[in-house]
Amino acid sequence: MADLNQFTNLAGEFYVLSILNRLHIESYLTLGNSKGVDIVCYHNDKRFNVEVKTVMQYPWLIGTKDPTTGWQGKHFKKFYIFVKIGDYRKSFKLENPEVYIIPEEDIVEKKMFLETGKGFVLDGPTTPERVKGGKHKTKEERISYSFELGKYKDKWNLLTSD
Repeated sequence: MADLNQFTNLAGEFYVLSILNRLHIESYLTLGNSKGVDIVCYHNDKRFNVEVKTVMQYPWLIGTKDPTTGWQGKHFKKFYIFVKIGDYRKSFKLENPEVYIIPEEDIVEKKMFLETGKGFVLDGPTTPERVKGGKHKTKEERISYSFELGKYKDKWNLLTSD
């Protein structure tokens, strides 16, 4: 039987897949452990890839490798879609997911992540200092970080613009 993390990840991937289809974006869920691509998409004769990161509570783990290494020169544009589904086990009600759509180059160029002992993470929109053991940012940087992340909330139109 699948564990809680597998259920959480699949819930996020299928939620994103359903929205992509509602937006008339041709989308295919990859099966297995494809490196860095959960959904392959086609829109207006252009291909792009989507990596879905889903959690019940912040932060999102981007990966164990530094996101700034090896990202340039890829053949297809890539988006990270961060989904927070909440912990329904505590409230016994399903809430609408919180979603942030961020182009990979923005994550890399703006360094929208923190390095921790577990890997590289993107924290929630208000308090990146919650990540224990990370390189904490100054108060000014946290405010800027929160503002930057908020600009990507529910920005599904980023996927359909050329």
